[in-house]
Amino acid sequence: MVLREPRAAVFDLDGVLIDTAKFHRRAWKKAFDTFFEERGIDDTFDEELDY
Repeated sequence: MVLREPRAAVFDLDGVLIDTAKFHRRAWKKAFDTFFEERGIDDTFDEELDY
C-alpha cells in the first residue's frame, strides 16, 4: 500500500461537523474537580453554570 501526503485537513473547532460540547464539558469538569480536590477546595465544576 502506498501512502500519499495529505492534501488537506479538516478541523472542527466549533462543533459544526460533530457536537463536541458535551465531551468538552466533561473534560473541564474532570480537570477542575481534580484540581479542587487536590487543593482541599470545597467546590465542584458545575457543567450548567460554569461552562
